[in-house]
Amino acid sequence: MSQNSPVTITILQKEYKVSCPADEQASLIESASLVDEKMREIRQQGKSVGQDRIAIMAALNIANELVHCRTNQQQGDGSIADELTRLRENVEAALHHGRQLELE
Repeated sequence: MSQNSPVTITILQKEYKVSCPADEQASLIESASLVDEKMREIRQQGKSVGQDRIAIMAALNIANELVHCRTNQQQGDGSIADELTRLRENVEAALHHGRQLELE
């Protein structure tokens, strides 16, 4: 079991201390960097005013990217399953054909 320890992250020039298992600290820092980047992009566009609105818009953008990734992965999983089925059928047909040759 990993011991939790505080990690300092910075988002929009504000520091936050977050308790995190040692083996997840790199992921937390990378996640915080992504949130900071998205929030900066939104702030620079000037369409949202206030930290709360910027945070909500960043969260929605990140969630939207996640949904697209999951959808693409599921579609890819379906393609892989279809390809595996096709390959299995080809192998079975080849084995059946090989048995036919042995019997002749």
